[in-house]
Amino acid sequence: MMASFRPLILTVSALALLSCGRPPSGTPSAPPPRFHALALGVNSFHLGEPQFRSRLLKGVLDGDPAWRWVEPAFALLVDRPPVRDRDLFVELQFGVPGELDLTKGPLTLVCKVNGLEACREKYAAAGDYWMACRVPDGAQSASQWRVEYQADRSFAHPALGRSLSLPVIGIGAFELEGTHRFQQQQLLRARDSYAALARRWQGVSLEESREALSIFHKLPTWRSAFFEGVPILKNPFDLWVMQEIIIETKPEFIIETGTLEGGSALFLASILDAAGLAGSRVITIDVATGHRAAEANPLWEQYVEFIQSSSSDAAMVQSLASRVKGHRTFITLDSDHSMVHVLRELRLYAPLVHSGGYLVVEDTHLDGVPSYEGNYVGPMAAVERFLELDGGKEFSRDLSREPFLMTFNPGGWLRRK
Repeated sequence: MMASFRPLILTVSALALLSCGRPPSGTPSAPPPRFHALALGVNSFHLGEPQFRSRLLKGVLDGDPAWRWVEPAFALLVDRPPVRDRDLFVELQFGVPGELDLTKGPLTLVCKVNGLEACREKYAAAGDYWMACRVPDGAQSASQWRVEYQADRSFAHPALGRSLSLPVIGIGAFELEGTHRFQQQQLLRARDSYAALARRWQGVSLEESREALSIFHKLPTWRSAFFEGVPILKNPFDLWVMQEIIIETKPEFIIETGTLEGGSALFLASILDAAGLAGSRVITIDVATGHRAAEANPLWEQYVEFIQSSSSDAAMVQSLASRVKGHRTFITLDSDHSMVHVLRELRLYAPLVHSGGYLVVEDTHLDGVPSYEGNYVGPMAAVERFLELDGGKEFSRDLSREPFLMTFNPGGWLRRK
């Protein structure tokens, strides 16, 4: 199942009403960075996190761990995200404080990346904002970006005797899908999609469907399941459907992202064994090695291969593509469940699936129930986006794989045409 995750959604509304000489009361502690798909560089951070002090290049004051005041001109350093062939954006999360006295006119904020203007925006009211700017072509390929901002409004801090402009929470470098505005739009689409899928059940209301999944997800029972003595964090109904797919499609390779303790890899291996597919293999991928107990099982030695890597490492996936080319391949995605990460996985792994084969996006219910507090933008949003892209048009949802209602993967059973 998924690791603990909190999206980068903080509020700085109170800053507009507070005296600039006092820290804002009730400001939440900074959560972990929004995006954790690859541990390659720093493409997202909060200004108050001490480990990123060296990335505060200019005009940032010491202060609260969740946010920092900045001068009218300030600069930050971010690394280019580890993706290829896509437009990239830098996004600033900040507040416009009441001290700027916008009755005299709106604030203009200009963003430059490596000296090239990316965008400029006007803000006519105090509040919370995300400013997303497309990185200019001349800077897109650079491995690091010096991101400079210039605000045309400021106020004098009475205690420090300095001119300040904005309270800033964080900065990130993302694909379009990682920006706040896109994610909020995609969340609404994901919720609508979940509702449409749930309504197809005759005699079961949307509210009943959500309640059933929410209750089941909260039960300790499914988190206390074991296969061959190894914990397996899966919905048992979904495991049943997976064995049906394996028996029907007879995959030569099963690729699983998100190994955890290895119970699901052992389960998949057992189905290969029961089906007489002795030459088939389960390749399971994770950044951590928490599966050592599973390795002692003979099924693991015969059928399972573990790769320690980020599942969205393009070079690693390319090596897999060369290996499985021309073979029947079944893929299940169950690692980091943030929309950006799942969408990266979909783009990378979809070409590996053979015609008539399946790619399962797990835990799509997280966007629609939701099982976790807050507005989680996750696997369902990723599927919605993927199906409208060129690569996704080769796939369709197979709703026949949801016969029990109780699936963690509504709309996530994708079959290649």
